[in-house]
Amino acid sequence: MLWDTHMHTHFSGDSEADTFEMAQASINAGLEGICFTDHMDLDYLDEAPEKYLIDFPAYFKEMQSIQRQLKDKFSICIGVELGLQPHLGQELSEIADNYPFDFIIGSSHMVH
Repeated sequence: MLWDTHMHTHFSGDSEADTFEMAQASINAGLEGICFTDHMDLDYLDEAPEKYLIDFPAYFKEMQSIQRQLKDKFSICIGVELGLQPHLGQELSEIADNYPFDFIIGSSHMVH
């Protein structure tokens, strides 16, 4: 079983990739499933507010639409990559608790 569980789309500041095209390319490559894990990094707020913040209602709407379109031939999970910093613990917990993520990964892109 081969999956890619670290994929960024146009919802991340470091990608412009189309979600459906990524899913289709993954199917063509022979993967059994993928998990989108776009960046949500609150520490980038001062540097680039729009780059690493996710509009979660739009994110889930698009991801769930693609899940429905491909449900009979491919598994798609919805995840997020949260930028980890100790002072953000409460905010990150709220994000994790308020949305039905299949997968959450953490990263440290900024160190203050």
